[in-house]
Amino acid sequence: MPTDQATQATDKPKRALRYLRGSLTNRLLEVSTMPKPTVGMDATECWYSDRKAGRIVKVSPSGKSVWFVRDIATKADSVPYGNNWRYQPGNGLAYEYTLRVNGCWIMKGNSAKSGTSLILGVKDHYFDHEF
Repeated sequence: MPTDQATQATDKPKRALRYLRGSLTNRLLEVSTMPKPTVGMDATECWYSDRKAGRIVKVSPSGKSVWFVRDIATKADSVPYGNNWRYQPGNGLAYEYTLRVNGCWIMKGNSAKSGTSLILGVKDHYFDHEF
């Protein structure tokens, strides 16, 4: 019995770390405290290491679903690997995100553990030039 308990205690951190994939900055932002969503609010979509800026265009009556549209981000500097951007409102597809039990906004149809997430109240486009 003590051996089983020791094995379980050792495996627990490994299981937790398994889900920390991609940019550490993105993972930390995803679990930060976020404001209540409103139409027109800035938002940022987190991918593996990139981020896409945009805004909330619709909120469900329950407040547990939001629709996000990506802004058009154009480089604001001439630095080849720079990440300074100008934003113009986009009018493309609206992606639905739902509030999950873990407190994160995840794209509808994606897994809560590894799906594309949304940060509310922040507009921060980032392109990782390493990939």
